[in-house]
Amino acid sequence: AHCAVLFRAQEIVGRGEDIGRHNAVDKAVGQAVLKGCDLRTCVLVSTGRQPADMLEKVANAGIPAVISKTVPTQQGIIAAQKAGITLIGRIKADSFVVYCGEQRISAS
Repeated sequence: AHCAVLFRAQEIVGRGEDIGRHNAVDKAVGQAVLKGCDLRTCVLVSTGRQPADMLEKVANAGIPAVISKTVPTQQGIIAAQKAGITLIGRIKADSFVVYCGEQRISAS
């Protein structure tokens, strides 16, 4: 199963679990929308790979940043760049990789 969580500041505003990574994201986004949350202020964290269609879905929702524990596809990176999404992957306890959107990441 996959899990997707939407955060705003340090608050969870939406969470979804499903066998499909797209459905998990849809559930998390749906919960946040029902709460009246402005998705432009959120970060999506997902257990699934981030292909182009997933990042297009995120862009359509207005979410500016995606963090995943896995490596995105090359087409996913291109889609994130085109949409202006910050894309971070390969999250581990002590490291991560920023694939695009470095301008949103603060050193402090």
